[in-house]
Amino acid sequence: MLDAIRRRLTELSHGPAMGAPALLVADALDEARDPFPIAALLRDLATDGVRLLIGTRPSPLAGVAGGGRPADGGGHVDLLEALGSATGHARVLTLAPDPSAARDYAERNVRGILREHPAGDDAWHEAVAGTVADAVEAHVRTGSWQFLQAALVVQEIGQRPGVLSPGPDGRTALGQMLERDQSGIFGAAVQRITTGLPTAEPLLRALAYAHGRGLPLADGIWARAAAGIAGADAPFDDDQVGLFLNRAAAYVLVDGEDRRSVFRLAHRTHTEQLLGDGTPDRRYEMLLALLDLAAAQAGAGQPLSPHLATRLAEYAADCGAPGWSALAERPAVVDRLPPASLSALALTPGPGTGTAPTDLPIEVLGTVASAHLIKESEPDDRPGLRQLGGLRAAGRTHDAGPGAAWEVAWGRVRRVPLHLRLGGADTVVTTLVTRPESAWLVTGSLDGSVMAWEPWREHHPTLLLSGCESPVTALAALGSTAPPTGNADTGGGDGDGRGGARGPGLLAVAHDDRTLQLWDTDADLGTGIAAERPEPHTTSTVEVVRVMAAVPDGTRRFVVAGEAGYLALLGPDGTLSQPGEAISAGDVVGLVTLPGPQDAPLVVVAYRSGLLGLWEVGGAVPAPVHRTSSRTALAGLVCVSGPTGADRLITVTDDGRLAQWRVSTGDDGPAIVADPDGPPPGVHSADPVLAALPTAEHGAVPVVGDRQGSVRVVRPTAAPGRPAFLETSTGSRAITAIGALRGPQGGSVLVTAAQRDSTVHFWDPSAAAPAGDAPTGRGPSIRDLRPHVSADGTETLVVTERSAGRTTVRVLRASDGAELNVPAPAGEAAPEDAPLPEGAYDLHSRTVGCVALGAPAAPARPARLRATAGREGAVVVWREEPSSGWRPVRRIPLGSPCTRLAPLPSGPLAVATDDGLVVLRLNPAVREGDGGGTEETHG
Repeated sequence: MLDAIRRRLTELSHGPAMGAPALLVADALDEARDPFPIAALLRDLATDGVRLLIGTRPSPLAGVAGGGRPADGGGHVDLLEALGSATGHARVLTLAPDPSAARDYAERNVRGILREHPAGDDAWHEAVAGTVADAVEAHVRTGSWQFLQAALVVQEIGQRPGVLSPGPDGRTALGQMLERDQSGIFGAAVQRITTGLPTAEPLLRALAYAHGRGLPLADGIWARAAAGIAGADAPFDDDQVGLFLNRAAAYVLVDGEDRRSVFRLAHRTHTEQLLGDGTPDRRYEMLLALLDLAAAQAGAGQPLSPHLATRLAEYAADCGAPGWSALAERPAVVDRLPPASLSALALTPGPGTGTAPTDLPIEVLGTVASAHLIKESEPDDRPGLRQLGGLRAAGRTHDAGPGAAWEVAWGRVRRVPLHLRLGGADTVVTTLVTRPESAWLVTGSLDGSVMAWEPWREHHPTLLLSGCESPVTALAALGSTAPPTGNADTGGGDGDGRGGARGPGLLAVAHDDRTLQLWDTDADLGTGIAAERPEPHTTSTVEVVRVMAAVPDGTRRFVVAGEAGYLALLGPDGTLSQPGEAISAGDVVGLVTLPGPQDAPLVVVAYRSGLLGLWEVGGAVPAPVHRTSSRTALAGLVCVSGPTGADRLITVTDDGRLAQWRVSTGDDGPAIVADPDGPPPGVHSADPVLAALPTAEHGAVPVVGDRQGSVRVVRPTAAPGRPAFLETSTGSRAITAIGALRGPQGGSVLVTAAQRDSTVHFWDPSAAAPAGDAPTGRGPSIRDLRPHVSADGTETLVVTERSAGRTTVRVLRASDGAELNVPAPAGEAAPEDAPLPEGAYDLHSRTVGCVALGAPAAPARPARLRATAGREGAVVVWREEPSSGWRPVRRIPLGSPCTRLAPLPSGPLAVATDDGLVVLRLNPAVREGDGGGTEETHG
């Protein structure tokens, strides 16, 4: 699109006025639905042949148009910066109020109204036009009005020309109108619009509460939303809405979204005023009305209206915990919402409402926990996957609701705190890089591929880079120099006015074959089109690079370091400096870059041997400045800033002990010294991974992951007797990388990668539990699984578990998983596997079993079914067809490697996985026919 617009502008600049640059005029940029992407587009259009004239306020309306949830925290980047105000190629003209222009505008328009609606004689016309003009000029001169209010007064006079009559009633009404403040003028307009029309006020308020570009008339959405606010039993009819639009024409505009016309308030001031006197009850009643409409559409087997599908979760989040509960009461609606937007909102579910992720109902928790499985599954898989996610997030089951191809009858799986899990890589994620102020991350994989993600925008990578097949060992990014963009759909993204780079920008990638590649991602972030991407700069190193960091001096260089003490500088053109003089033969395990004296950048280097080195990196080759010993082997290094902005260095040892350091700048030059405040407490974790998490209260704090899958956040001001850490877990696999990025509603979200895991995990650290309270670590592994029918006819499941060197045999009731206090049956062997259907090896990475499935009671025509499972974490159901033999009819992704299968006589299937046991009940959609197609609309 950008190239097409640029070509058209070039044609205009070479048209009849040859040599004259084309002039592109854009106004009210701050009122746009997506102001930052539009600012980026406009800035990119500015060339030698194109000039731009843009009218805008410095900042857009917070949140979404129509009154989104308030944004919190974080840095601020205004629209002027996004347009290039600091580049030297733009001029900013600040327009001060012009009382004389406002006077002329008001006087001219009042005279026009009097020509259409004569009142009094010519002398009265002069007097009343002068009265209005004098009042407008005085208000604008004192700053109590802006031009908007002058225009509103003129509009209101046009709607009520009787106020210009010479009689006492007219004079009184005009005087009251001219005496009003900014809010009073719009309030008077609302009073006029609503007089005698009770539907008008809720129709206006619904527009103020709206998310997106506005509310559509289609499918009765606006009418139902307003009726909900009014407490009406039925939606407003078209005649009522039409009458309202006639009265409020000056205050309501038509826009477009999802290829439909939508209505919105004409100015953000109107929105702000209506939001200011709104109540939570009105928002909630509007939500209920929209939920009922969505439930009716779902119950009729229809897809949700586009506005409902994309915005219902936002309306629920506006209402806090009651809103989420109301949404959860309609599981068929939950199962039709896009997991991407639902997950982004659920991670930070209610800024300003006091709602925490732990307050969310199980239906929402389950959808988020299974989001990575839902995006590749079929529509009728969603209820079962929601149940499975709820089992993992909350430790209990809930109803599947209508439309389920299969259900979770019960399960006993390891609980994992609520987090979002996303996959896109075909192989294990080996490393990642983030920036705390930005909402993107980059991951590197075992197959050498590199992926850029904007997780609050969509659940698929936005950029794929593949220039080397060797595993990625390290990543570093400068951050994009392009203007920030926004994700208004989720209330987040880099364009919501809170700062952050648009993307990774210049990206350095280290591979295990001793190559470095330098990619410029600014050219095509979000396109993923390889044909448009320049080739990377590639160079070789003498050692494998394990850590990298950007040099903070504006030179677009990186410090690269790795095995055997290797340290060098990588330039923006891919040139590699000579390595610095080795001061340790130990591998480098951490880098921190800092500004030094006289703007000479420094880098602190942590070595496996326990040495800490300080280097000056402003020149062509790193130069050692100072060294000190920690007297113990080190595993990582990170910089954290305190509440006052002072930088502290945190090191971690192989067993998880933390130490605190700082760089002093005395007369003898910079040096690394132990911090006199003392080290933070140790976490005592094996194979730790260290990162920093920004917080609002304490600056940045250390975060430590370990080989048990636990992640601990240091609490620098823990009360006496309270745990010094907050703890969570994203599974049982060893943590290999941690980063922090800006959350969908501000604040910080942690992201982790784990050993032998092709996904990345996102979680809100505010939902972490005090150390010892969180479900972390590995649970028992299931070594044997076999069905058994007791003497009284009760179906049971005999489970043999192994944990901490001990073997335990449990007898569970097959109907609900309750443990029975009976001895395990002896001498029974597990049933033999059925023959594998042809093609099973193509559907599983490694098959772990094949069983024949029993039929439920009194089947009409029992179909012959088999189930296979594999270590990739999926169960495949096969049905025998008379003409074609065995064929797969359903793939059920479980998200955890499968280990064993056991069919129960009454029909359910027990599946043992690495994280526990789950019993599935297949519904007729699977037993008797095919399911639906892949659910493309929920990614």
